Amino acid sequence: MAEAVAAAPPTFNARIADHDFMRQLLVLRDLKEFIYGRAVKVPPDQQPLLAFETLNLLKSEIGTGGRAATEEEWRELDERLQGLNALLSDAERKEFRLTRTPGFVNYMAAGFLLLAIAGLAVSIFPPNINVLPTGGDSEANTRAGWALAGYLAWLLSLGGIGSIAFIGVNVLAIQADATFDLTNPGQVLRRIILGALFGVVLALPFGYGYFLAFCKGMASPDALAAGMIQIGVEQGAALLVPFLLGFSSSLVMLVLNRLVQGAETVFGIRRNASG
Repeated sequence: MAEAVAAAPPTFNARIADHDFMRQLLVLRDLKEFIYGRAVKVPPDQQPLLAFETLNLLKSEIGTGGRAATEEEWRELDERLQGLNALLSDAERKEFRLTRTPGFVNYMAAGFLLLAIAGLAVSIFPPNINVLPTGGDSEANTRAGWALAGYLAWLLSLGGIGSIAFIGVNVLAIQADATFDLTNPGQVLRRIILGALFGVVLALPFGYGYFLAFCKGMASPDALAAGMIQIGVEQGAALLVPFLLGFSSSLVMLVLNRLVQGAETVFGIRRNASG
């Protein structure tokens, strides 16, 4: 009687269609690199935690062909995350978290920088395209339209760059904000968007004249060099206000409180002792 042929083992599928699992697996891999890079001392009995075995083979596949992570894979991932985190001191754990700033911050910084340059360029040397309704002096309308568009781009980009600068100094441990989680992509994105909005809304009514004077000086380098046009400290400070509003949330709250107090005074509203 012929012997029964043993069933072939199922083919191992390394493609995982679980976003949460792959996100935590990426944290685990980065944690391993951090331990190697910082030469963290690993006790002999804990060294098996650094051998990821099949976890190294797993790849993200959100589309077709991916599978859910197994209970064993989740258990192994959790054990290694917990074990490797326990090897770090509080200072090393904080340093590791600061290295996990979302990557899109770099792209947004480059985008805001290009937007600021473009805003200045079209304000100083406006294209011969009228962006305002026709009527009156067409050349004056063209310059005014591009100057306004450039000013709005400047406010938006400087506010966003200020927020990104705030994130950067936290990453470099120059400043520590205990209420801000640098590893949370949603929170980081909201911080950048708020900085850009504050730069536009709060700085829009105050700096347009300074911006126009600055662009006029930059458009006439000969007159600027001869001293016929001057760019003063006050002018430069006014242009940097959206950056400061994006960088400092305490400055934003101060400005908002002053605006609220001014509005209350205009409308005759009195606060009681409780605020």
